[in-house]
Amino acid sequence: MKLLIDHGAYDNLGDLGMLEAAVRRLLDFSGIHSLHIKDCPLDESIWRLPRITRVDYSIPPPYRRLRGRGRIRRRLLGQLSPQQRRWLFLALSGSLVRPDRAPVLTGRFRQSAAAFAAGYDGLYIAGGGDINDVFEDEIWNRACLIHAFAGQNKPVVLTGQQIGPFRCRASRHAVKTFLRRVRFIGLREPTDSLRFCRRAGLKPEQFAVLGDDTLGLPEADPAKARSLLDAAGLSPGKFIAVNIRVSDYAG
Repeated sequence: MKLLIDHGAYDNLGDLGMLEAAVRRLLDFSGIHSLHIKDCPLDESIWRLPRITRVDYSIPPPYRRLRGRGRIRRRLLGQLSPQQRRWLFLALSGSLVRPDRAPVLTGRFRQSAAAFAAGYDGLYIAGGGDINDVFEDEIWNRACLIHAFAGQNKPVVLTGQQIGPFRCRASRHAVKTFLRRVRFIGLREPTDSLRFCRRAGLKPEQFAVLGDDTLGLPEADPAKARSLLDAAGLSPGKFIAVNIRVSDYAG
């Protein structure tokens, strides 16, 4: 299989860790011929691994382009606030608007999401906490890719995901619509994300709580770990590590 690997990793250490862990696990499968990973600041040792290809692409959301067929449509859109335009297109992303026809930009080339998906055998989306209406551009990106791949009966798998929270119905509707088309989604927490999948009408075999993707990272070299602890004045097994997530969208 030739897989496209999408993700929400930018300069965030945790997201990059989840992506690296997912990539290393996928390389263990003999049936996967190559992994085509959306460009991001992964460690160069990852990019040099066999069967890894770096892919640079973007899917501009329609509410940023503000283009339409005819002056009337452009004028009507122009009368809406930026937030209203975002909600409108997200609400329509599973019905009137065809996200699989959205333009995908790869360098100087432009093609539809469906044509872009035609070059791959499946879609894998590595862990992240960006499926919420704070990151509406990412919701549009997910909608375009998932609808495009699912429309061609190609498998779509997500792991390490946190769904929500949502403040508007439009983003919630868009996410429910594309999640119903995935082959499987692995969740990293058993509360709101699990409830969302159940309420969205996903079948029991379509989702499960698997935990954070970084749990799949290979363990560090014991000698290096010990030197780091020594530098911090700590002893193995005699300290408590706490991971605190602070953001303006997660309570």
